[in-house]
Formats: sequence, C-alpha cells, structure tokens
Amino acid sequence: LRATLNSQVAWISVALILSKPHATAHFHLIDQKRHEIEEELGGLEWRELPHKTVCSIRLRRRDVDPNQKEDWPNQLDWMVETLKKFATTFRPRVKTLKASDWRPDDDSGDE
Repeated sequence: LRATLNSQVAWISVALILSKPHATAHFHLIDQKRHEIEEELGGLEWRELPHKTVCSIRLRRRDVDPNQKEDWPNQLDWMVETLKKFATTFRPRVKTLKASDWRPDDDSGDE
C-alpha cells in the first residue's frame, strides 16, 4: 500500500501497488472482483500500466491542496482511514493470489 501527495497538481492518494514479476497477472485476478471492490472503496483508478514494472489500484482526492499546511490534519486523517480500508479490502484477496490462476486469453472480468 502506498500513500502519496502531489503538491504540484494538488492531490493526495492511496494505492495498492502490484509489482513485477506477477503484477499483470495479479492485477487481472483482482480486477475480476472489481465490482465488489468498488462497492467497498468507491471510484478507483485501475491502472494496468503494461509497459511499467508495476500495476496499481488507486483512490485519489483532488479536492485538497497539500500545500495548505492548516489542512494537513484532515488530509492525513483521510490517508490513514483510506489505508485501513485498503488493507481490509485487499489484504485477504492479495494473500490468496496465484499468478498461475490467470490465463490472458480467459480474462473476461465476469467472475
């Protein structure tokens, strides 16, 4: 899990980062539960990033400005709570992932 702030374009985020060598397989296996996960966490950004070494699933807030020091407690509270939700949502799913369960030709996303 990763918490990020971008002060240049004013957003904060929490993400599940899936690393190579099995990032793509794990991403697609988790993506099969997208509807269920979206119900738990809200509107996520699903980023396969096929030409990178990672894939990510991110929740981003653009209604904050990390440059506003007086708002840092609010922003940090959101990040902590969102990290907890991500851990609750993703930890049991990630623990059971096996890259060998994914077949690129069978990735219908309907499961």
